Amino acid sequence: MKHATFKTVGFRDFRTRTARLKRGMIAGVDEALEGLASKARNSARIRLLGHKNIATKALYDSLEIRKVAFWTYEMGTPLDYGVWVEKGTRPHWPPLKPLVEWSKVKHHYSEQEAYAHAKAVQKTISEKGTKPYPYMRPAHEAIKKIVGVEVAKAIRHSVLKGRSLWRTGLIR
Repeated sequence: MKHATFKTVGFRDFRTRTARLKRGMIAGVDEALEGLASKARNSARIRLLGHKNIATKALYDSLEIRKVAFWTYEMGTPLDYGVWVEKGTRPHWPPLKPLVEWSKVKHHYSEQEAYAHAKAVQKTISEKGTKPYPYMRPAHEAIKKIVGVEVAKAIRHSVLKGRSLWRTGLIR
């Protein structure tokens, strides 16, 4: 039995072209995901601006995004109370000093007025807790709805760069 032999012509050229396309696609998708993380952070910030009990922009300013792994971004805040704003709290006795400072900033009270107001807020929190004000979860949910479309767009744009597949040189 005779074996048929054949020689592959242009395989090296094909391999370099596909490697270039792969690098472009990886970079394009990473850029798209970073953009989506930034959109999520902006959405969370907008929700925080609409919260009536946020007196300072500390939580707003502390929202950050960072790359934690390949194609994985994380949004969060280093502030302890960020999670309490997001999820609310059960009844507890909060420290008085931060409540006095919050009362001064939020309502422009004098030291005595702020202290009295903070005591009343402290008592209310000890009886009822605090209500949740989700700002990160809605931003995450909104981004989850569009991530597939945005990644597909990034792949199309990075691979084809506005050209047809034939004009990329991948198919001859």
